[in-house]
Amino acid sequence: MEMDVFMALKTAGVADVEARKAADAIRAGIAGEVAAAQKEVATKADLRTLEAGIRQEMAGLRHEMAGMRAEFFQHLSEMQRSTLAVVCGGVSLITVLMTVFKFVA
Repeated sequence: MEMDVFMALKTAGVADVEARKAADAIRAGIAGEVAAAQKEVATKADLRTLEAGIRQEMAGLRHEMAGMRAEFFQHLSEMQRSTLAVVCGGVSLITVLMTVFKFVA
C-alpha cells in the first residue's frame, strides 16, 4: 500500500522526497492504529483466564448463598418455635380463663 501511495503521488507530480514522506506518514499512522487496536483484542487465553475467574467467583457465591439459605431456615425454624409457643400459651391462657369464669358463674 505504501508503494501505491508513493506511485500515485509521483503520478500526480509530487517530488520523490515529498511522496516518500507522505507514504511513510500514512504507513506510520496505519501502524499506530493497528497497534492500538491490538491492545483492545482479547486472546483465547485471555478469555479462558477470565472464564476461570468468573467460574471461581460463581462457585464462591453459590457457597455463600448455601450458607445464607441454611441460616435463613435456622432463623425461620426458631421463629416457628416461638410462634408455636405463643399460640400454645394463648390457648392455655384462654382455657384457664374459661375454666375460672365457668366456676365463678
